Amino acid sequence: MGATLRIDTLAHGGDGVARLEGRAVFVPGTAPGDLVEAELLPGRENPLRATLSGVVEPGPGRVRASCPKVGECGGCQWQHLSPEAQLEAKRETLAQALRRLGKIPSDELPEIRAIAAPLARRYRRRARLALGPGWALGLFARGSRRIVPVFGDSSGCELLTEPLEAAVRRLGSALLEEPVPGLAHVEICEAGRASAELVLGEGAPFEPAVRAATRLLERLDGFAGLVVRGGERRRALAEPALWDGEALLRPDVFAQASREGNRRLVDEALGALSPRPGERLLELYCGSGNFTFSLARAAGSVVAVEEEGVALELARRATPAELESRVEWVASRVESFRPVGSFDAVLLDPPRAGARGAVRLLGGLGARRIAYVSCDPATLARDVGELVRLGHRVASAAVLDLYPQTYHLEAVVGLERRAA
Repeated sequence: MGATLRIDTLAHGGDGVARLEGRAVFVPGTAPGDLVEAELLPGRENPLRATLSGVVEPGPGRVRASCPKVGECGGCQWQHLSPEAQLEAKRETLAQALRRLGKIPSDELPEIRAIAAPLARRYRRRARLALGPGWALGLFARGSRRIVPVFGDSSGCELLTEPLEAAVRRLGSALLEEPVPGLAHVEICEAGRASAELVLGEGAPFEPAVRAATRLLERLDGFAGLVVRGGERRRALAEPALWDGEALLRPDVFAQASREGNRRLVDEALGALSPRPGERLLELYCGSGNFTFSLARAAGSVVAVEEEGVALELARRATPAELESRVEWVASRVESFRPVGSFDAVLLDPPRAGARGAVRLLGGLGARRIAYVSCDPATLARDVGELVRLGHRVASAAVLDLYPQTYHLEAVVGLERRAA
């Protein structure tokens, strides 16, 4: 059934949202203010979903997409939005989450700062790629498991840094000559040189894949190393860790996609926490040390907590000699961590699932200041709301557009303990 709709807002996930007879309708590929013709999908109750048939009247934030694969490739959801419209949508996403999911009254929220991306394109130093027919590396089509062979022609992907795109093309060519049995997808990153993780499908034979990957690496110019992962098994070939001037990166360990954006994120997190000389800080979910060294330079000491594994190994290896006495690495699940002594301030950067297990720990620590970094507005709002109910107030909030052309965002919320 067709309908004419006026798009009001954007949902976290990228779709435009309109109203039809009191019900929400989600329409991908639309912008706030658009008047569109849409085809409602059958079998949906609330919210309704629709496909875009045409734009009758464009909204003020609509622009012409520059990538020829928009509409087919699922990697970008917002190429049709201006940078200003993207940033405002992300600011509103965070504001709505804190109010609705965090249940924090509007008059208790500070103005949310919106920080634009340093680069709108060519910013991704790492990417996850699917493996399509004929060993073609690409991305999933929107809403399906079909592979779009993004690197099968000269257009490529304009979000990747030029060195990363060149490395992807070299890897794709090498796989044609030296296939890796059971390969399902690839994680790849660059920092001067490139490194890739070859992730095997369920039940794929591990040792034959390692042998093939060893031969593959010999064909790869400009690659420092590879990691082969199959289920719980992992094998590093050569040296897959890359030094980016600030930290060690590996393709099988999380790091922000944008080098320039990450610097802004670290600066924003330190600004929210306001560490002071001589203070003792706690960092939860420290990963490979993305915030740790900056925290240690600004304060007296840092207790940094992360599960034992590759990320913590990278953090230890990257510790500057002058900070070794000021950083204590603790190998522990955050939920199992039992702090000793008191802390002046806490920074946490949990995974997408949030920090539910750590919130009550934070509430009982007595730290005067907390900085919460997150990529997921829903779990961030849930946890921040609980911290507010445990005696803190939201002192600052910022959204950072580290992933232009997509709905993904990073947020930093600063909290202060209320006076007794």
